Amino acid sequence: MTDSSLIDRIVNGVLDQLGRGGTAPGTPAAPGKSAPKPVVAIPAKVVASLSISEKVITADLLADRLNGERSITVPAKAIVTPAAKDFLKEQGIDLQRCDAAKAKPAAPAPGNAVPSKGNTPAKTELAPLLIIVKHTDAVANLWEHLQPAWKRELVGCPDDAAKLAIGELSRGGASQVVILAEQTFRAACLANRSDRVKAVPITSLLDIKSARTQIRVNTWCVDPTDRSWFELRNLFKSLTSNS
Repeated sequence: MTDSSLIDRIVNGVLDQLGRGGTAPGTPAAPGKSAPKPVVAIPAKVVASLSISEKVITADLLADRLNGERSITVPAKAIVTPAAKDFLKEQGIDLQRCDAAKAKPAAPAPGNAVPSKGNTPAKTELAPLLIIVKHTDAVANLWEHLQPAWKRELVGCPDDAAKLAIGELSRGGASQVVILAEQTFRAACLANRSDRVKAVPITSLLDIKSARTQIRVNTWCVDPTDRSWFELRNLFKSLTSNS
């Protein structure tokens, strides 16, 4: 084989490799070009979630607990009040329910002692619940005077107020309930459909005294229309004494 034939074969081999996107043997890579870097997958953003164990979920409770979370988890049988549902809808927050009986208990953190059966912590005292159907300036001033010792929930009608009162008292979520509504007799009648509720409509301090001598009242229905906040405050002082 002549030298010219050998040279032609080498040249043809180099041209063939270049045509397929390769480089000639021993040829350094072009300056400024580096091998492509591997693509690293970016994990999807984790959506924060809040777990709430209370048996009655109110709008005030959500406003107090939520801190930027986009979803909440509540017990399977928890009552979510209408105002709370509206709050979640307005904020674009997802609601999920879970069965607490199937949930696996979390392991105690290292260094934290597990309380023994004979050293159980004392139960926290239940707060009374104020359910507002009829809202006035006097009611707003009253709420400023009552908080933070009381819980509050705003509802649209006496029917919803009665349902909420039944739910709270049946599940032990409140020590007593006061419903502020124009239709006090309707609210009391609907609430009394539950054997856990003893509701009465009242208009004066004498009504409170008389009701207490006859039954163990746990739900009071008061019409705040045309009442000053001073009148309402005196009624509530009587309601909370000896309750």
